[in-house]
Amino acid sequence: MGKNLPPSPSTVPSPLPRSCWLVKTEPGELSIDDMKHDVDQRKTTPWDGVRNTRARNFLMQMSLGDDVVIYHSSISPPGVAGFATIARTHYPDDTCLNPASPYVDKKAIAKGGKHNWKMVDLAFARKADVFVTLDTLRATPAMKDALLLKCARLSVMPLTAVQFAGIRKLAVKLS
Repeated sequence: MGKNLPPSPSTVPSPLPRSCWLVKTEPGELSIDDMKHDVDQRKTTPWDGVRNTRARNFLMQMSLGDDVVIYHSSISPPGVAGFATIARTHYPDDTCLNPASPYVDKKAIAKGGKHNWKMVDLAFARKADVFVTLDTLRATPAMKDALLLKCARLSVMPLTAVQFAGIRKLAVKLS
């Protein structure tokens, strides 16, 4: 799942303040535990398969070190499972050219391999102490304007610093 990749120009830290993001993943395909396993193996986790232009454009705005909320979808109930950071900024997602991939893009293959799909690498930060359900997020004042509550099918989206802090407060017990 994860892989060690050589440094690239996109791994140079940005002097800009960090942004916050939420990415959705199906735990049967990529769970927070899979990401923890990758970091235990000294690997980052590639986050691929985005086939929505708006989500792809958000991927292209991510900077090295940005904070990421890992949200498990397609389960009941869905919710926040943990946290990560951006370990490598956007690069070509060639899973779209692999006929065996669930993310194959037949149009890209028909165009001779030309595509504009992107992926990023995530570095596991921590598992949530408390799984924060979607219902809990809906009831949280800091989340009232969150894109998560407005665009249910979008797989990557920005969060404000206030939204990220609100989620972290719900998910992480203070020691």
